[in-house]
Amino acid sequence: MAKHSGSALRYLYGVCVLIVEDDADAADLYGLWLRDAGHRVSIVGDATRALILAPMLRPAVVVVDIGLPGIDGVELVRELRALPELVYCRYVAVSAYAEVSLPARCRAAGFADFFEKPMPRLALVRSVRDAARRDEHARFSWRLGA
Repeated sequence: MAKHSGSALRYLYGVCVLIVEDDADAADLYGLWLRDAGHRVSIVGDATRALILAPMLRPAVVVVDIGLPGIDGVELVRELRALPELVYCRYVAVSAYAEVSLPARCRAAGFADFFEKPMPRLALVRSVRDAARRDEHARFSWRLGA
């Protein structure tokens, strides 16, 4: 029987995704879409819980609502990116706000993608897939010393 590397198994079984969304219906819908695509999904409703859970989960991707109560999504990602456990994590922004400067602000904060609500299912699934591939490439390159 052939041995599979860890990266091969990641693609067979999906990746760990953390959804940070205060709208329970939206969070459940995103979770359903990503689970259907084969990913392991955890959901929290605020930034405080995300800061506690993310270092333990070490997700490959975090989907973040920008308009969170308390700490907004941009500030949350700045704090998450500073954690050593999340050095390879990719972030996807979701927002109901139509502010013109918001996509640029999100990219400057380290988000890989930005989507306005309502977000199309395929866009989220592709974004998580692509972010996971970039994550695996970064881990592999780091191991090789590239």
